[in-house]
Amino acid sequence: MKQTKHTPGPWNFHERTRAIDKGVFYLVVGEGSDTSRRVICETPIIEKHTDHKANARLIAESPSMYKYIKEKAEQGDGVAETIINKINA
Repeated sequence: MKQTKHTPGPWNFHERTRAIDKGVFYLVVGEGSDTSRRVICETPIIEKHTDHKANARLIAESPSMYKYIKEKAEQGDGVAETIINKINA
């Protein structure tokens, strides 16, 4: 298996309100100090899409899911190995 190049976890979910128009958006941010944190993703401010919060939470848990799947692949799980290889391609 190749090593992944993604930002290491944990990633954290944050809900924010934009001051100018009170629009809500969601951030997924990597670990680090205030100056070194990396924004992994930011949802658009669109009130009609209620799935943005769920999507951001799912993305925030990606490092945990990756770790679990990688452990299964290392134990010989072929499906898990296929998933890890696709991620690391």
